[in-house]
Amino acid sequence: MDQNLEISSEARTRLPPPHIPNTCENTQKIKKYTCHDCQLAFCGENDFILHKTLGLPPKIDSPENLATCSKCNLEFASFKGMRQHYGKVHLKTKSLKCKLCCKFFKDKYAVKFHVQQVHDRSTQINCAICTKLCYNKYSYKTHLQKCSQRASQKTQSIIHQQI
Repeated sequence: MDQNLEISSEARTRLPPPHIPNTCENTQKIKKYTCHDCQLAFCGENDFILHKTLGLPPKIDSPENLATCSKCNLEFASFKGMRQHYGKVHLKTKSLKCKLCCKFFKDKYAVKFHVQQVHDRSTQINCAICTKLCYNKYSYKTHLQKCSQRASQKTQSIIHQQI
């Protein structure tokens, strides 16, 4: 392990107490991962590793100190924004699993969306023109544009045949 990625012995002694539901609102997040280069501390190991991988964030979020993505050079007003972008766009790990079909996803929102679309079918919409079943409002919108064009072309074709 890289010496900059080691957890200090002091940080190990500051581990949070066991979860007690009645005191959750009173607990503070303990930042147990500290960067030896810039002294910035992180609550989660993943955030710490991203920090070490992507470079140092600006000390102050300001237009002069934009956080830049090391993969695509997009600039963000904060390190947090850049980290969210990096996780969603560039990280390829899919660690969360759908309990119903065992398919893996990047985050809990993707799992939730998958369950709604595929298993619950709560997002499905029938086309008003051809009654095709669309998975969600986004696919319905795309389908409706194509379907209405086809319906319009058929109507025009019928009119021309009658003339």
